[in-house]
Amino acid sequence: MMLMRDNFFLDLVYFDKSQLSSVAASQLALYCSDPAFTPEEVSHISVAAAHVCQWVRALHCYAQKRQKRQPLLKQIEHFERERKQVRL
Repeated sequence: MMLMRDNFFLDLVYFDKSQLSSVAASQLALYCSDPAFTPEEVSHISVAAAHVCQWVRALHCYAQKRQKRQPLLKQIEHFERERKQVRL
């Protein structure tokens, strides 16, 4: 059903992955942990769905990496605020 929407492809292309919530990332993890949810397995059913599966898995990978670097980004923000206060 979703694949048949007029703007489905554009939604994927312009999807803002930086706005992915932690809840949505957790849901992606559930799908990606399923051994049957691989592009190779899904391609037996549909080549288009295999490409969507690949996109979902890439999005999941991005979310995992973003989550790992989040503490570092917060530290950088903290140090930047301190640096600005020292300059004042």
